[in-house]
Amino acid sequence: STAASRLAVYLDELTALGYSREIRTILTPDWGPIIHEHWWPVIRAKDFKCLVVLGQEKRDSADIADQSIAWATNVLPLIRNDLLGIQIVNEQAYFFMPSEYMSWHRRMVPLVRSLVPDVPIVAGDFGHADGRNGIDQWEWLVRAGFAWPGDFDIASLHLTRIDKEGELKRMVSRLKALHGPTQRYWVTEGDWGHL
Repeated sequence: STAASRLAVYLDELTALGYSREIRTILTPDWGPIIHEHWWPVIRAKDFKCLVVLGQEKRDSADIADQSIAWATNVLPLIRNDLLGIQIVNEQAYFFMPSEYMSWHRRMVPLVRSLVPDVPIVAGDFGHADGRNGIDQWEWLVRAGFAWPGDFDIASLHLTRIDKEGELKRMVSRLKALHGPTQRYWVTEGDWGHL
């Protein structure tokens, strides 16, 4: 009952602090209808744009494929003018084997591009360290054929726990070696003090 008013306060705080009117939110088949009903009028009224995440895990995306496809087909045209970008799944390496993720992502990309053709697809959500959901997982996907610009338009970086400039420089070096100099990146998660 307080969702809209709380979100309005939060968005007003961001605006007052001088941030861009851009946010990222989940819009999964389970939470999405509630978010669309209660948050979307506020997002639109406050003139914010949104990067939406269509799946948080395998259980709310690929495991309910028909429901996920139906939800995306219904909601994306309704919010197309409010979108910065679309992520098929958040931090996929925690929930999918690489081949499973590629399969699900590639199943969703033609649908998303047909519904909102001018909205970029954002993929990645990986961190700087090797290991689960690390840059080495992303390197494996790209070397296995997961490619820009066909599969995604912008690579998403999660820089949480990077607190040394050298770590960031090593990550940038690996990304340039992997993608070349023209790939676009968005930092979609980080830590306090990163600004």
